[in-house]
Amino acid sequence: MIGLLVLGGAAAYIAIFWFVIAKARNRGERISAIVVSLLIPFFELPFGIINFYRHCSLEAGIHRYEDLRSIDAVLIDGSAGYRPEELLKLGFKTVECRNRGEIVRVAFDSNKLSKSVHPTPISAHLYESSYNKKLPWNIYRNDQSVTRLSDRKVVARRTDFSWGGLWWEAFTGMRVVSPIQCSNVPQRSLLASLKITN
Repeated sequence: MIGLLVLGGAAAYIAIFWFVIAKARNRGERISAIVVSLLIPFFELPFGIINFYRHCSLEAGIHRYEDLRSIDAVLIDGSAGYRPEELLKLGFKTVECRNRGEIVRVAFDSNKLSKSVHPTPISAHLYESSYNKKLPWNIYRNDQSVTRLSDRKVVARRTDFSWGGLWWEAFTGMRVVSPIQCSNVPQRSLLASLKITN
């Protein structure tokens, strides 16, 4: 159904401009109508691409402001998208999760997984993530951050951007090409990168 609506909209757009071109009184008006009909769908292409690459070059990547390889415990936010068991495999000794005002602590105890509930965390750092924050020109920002709980200072972050395409691609949900991602951002997550020396 959506595909038919998109095709119908495209057909109506072409028909309107075909009518305008046919009614043009001279060659100059016809050329102007053709140029306008081509500019409307693509006018934001240079602005979107330029802004996307500017964000990539200035902000994207993994940024570590402190050496965090010695972190043994981490508190993860509900938006983390990780199971505690996955993070234990990365090298953390304790992973804590917020759950209805309580802290669920998960750790390996004598090679067995143990879970316990506590009122406060022992972790000094909080991992949070936010995805698909919309910026101008159909650019989307994805952030992962590690914050020190004592002073709420961000000590590491991973930022990535994607460009969702032209206005009509965003409006219709129909993509001519896949969204473009920043090329300078490693595929590994921020938490995985904390345990890597380089």
